[in-house]
Amino acid sequence: MFDISTFMLSQSLVAVAIIFDLISFQCKLRKHILSCLVIAGLFISAHFFFIVAMDGGLLNAVGCESLSDQHFYSSQKVTACFHGNGCIGLWYHLYWSIKHIELHRVLFTN
Repeated sequence: MFDISTFMLSQSLVAVAIIFDLISFQCKLRKHILSCLVIAGLFISAHFFFIVAMDGGLLNAVGCESLSDQHFYSSQKVTACFHGNGCIGLWYHLYWSIKHIELHRVLFTN
């Protein structure tokens, strides 16, 4: 599915993301913490895209968008909007997962 160089690149992205996560523990200012978490999330999102896990990459990208908006805005309305979108995304994912299981059962059982 993917060669060793793609695998090594994706693992390197996760290692860099872990470093940014650890740096975020050392920061005292909220903006610095959120910046480190956004950068780590972008590296993790890229990791998922490299291993062709589009669901994980897209969900993590939405999470990075939420964190970056919290970096600039402290509005509860913006936060509620992202929580609502997250609930809709979770419902959509669960709905199609259940449909896929039902289709698999219909197609592959006697």
